[in-house]
Amino acid sequence: NGVWQVNENQLVVKSNEIINGQYHLKLNEMRLLHAVIAQVDSREPMETASVYTLNATDFYDLLSDQMTKKNIYLMMKTAADGLLNQTLKVSLEKGYRRINWVSYCDYEPNSGTVRIKFNTDLFDYLAQIKKNFTSMEIRYLMKFRSEYSYRFYELFKQYLDFGKRTLQVEEIRHKLGLEDKYKTTSLLKTWIIDNCVSDINERSDMNIYKVEYIKKGRKTIAF
Repeated sequence: NGVWQVNENQLVVKSNEIINGQYHLKLNEMRLLHAVIAQVDSREPMETASVYTLNATDFYDLLSDQMTKKNIYLMMKTAADGLLNQTLKVSLEKGYRRINWVSYCDYEPNSGTVRIKFNTDLFDYLAQIKKNFTSMEIRYLMKFRSEYSYRFYELFKQYLDFGKRTLQVEEIRHKLGLEDKYKTTSLLKTWIIDNCVSDINERSDMNIYKVEYIKKGRKTIAF
């Protein structure tokens, strides 16, 4: 597919089944994954042999306010290695399916080039999408300081036309892979929700002006 020429207005388009699924990637894995997804033409079929290439110079152009050029090579290598082991969990009518994001990641240290081939089981969620999808500009995604901001942003972006979205506390723990972290809702609010809302408001095209918490008795169950 050649080397992608950076366009910060490039769109990342994902099926809502991915957005509503369960996955947790580290921050730089998120950055790398979305920079590569931005190369996919979501309107067209994805060829089985499609390989997407990203070099350090172009990637740095998207992240220049986040890190030094010296660090971009190690970051790409570490993110590519990590992404190979990451999975996505999507719901099925009678259960769920767990899918590896990529079939392989090649890394060339001298040129700082990553080549990624998506898992063919992921094609239906990224390509030839006619409905039930969400589009996001890559320039905003690259500015986030937390991997959890990515997930909140796309979950809220999906419902942007409605102006609001209600998420169950246990649902968000599951979607973000936080079942064993931030055990109390107070900790979840302080360290995850509040920080992500600030991150999104400060660095993206979205403004979340109010978060309301829904209680059942004394327990917060949704927001």
